[in-house]
Amino acid sequence: MQSYLGLCSVGTLIVTGYRSNICMLHTATTATRKLKYKVVIPVDGIAALTEYEQRYTLFHFTVLPKQAAELFVFTTLEMIYFGEGSIM
Repeated sequence: MQSYLGLCSVGTLIVTGYRSNICMLHTATTATRKLKYKVVIPVDGIAALTEYEQRYTLFHFTVLPKQAAELFVFTTLEMIYFGEGSIM
């Protein structure tokens, strides 16, 4: 997948999914810490089994080392726009 994203000059990933405290957390942190992608997280596009797990996931993104934490952007699904002049 990494080679494909590189071929397409992708610099920003939008990450959504279920079990945010496991799958989504691992995917998003790997994308920022190891691969240096900017990651957009629509908070209404992720879910966990419990409210605690959901809140823990969002909290975790804010306490990563500075360089990684700066690569995360939080938004909502309705705020994501694809088109000419879009910022996401």
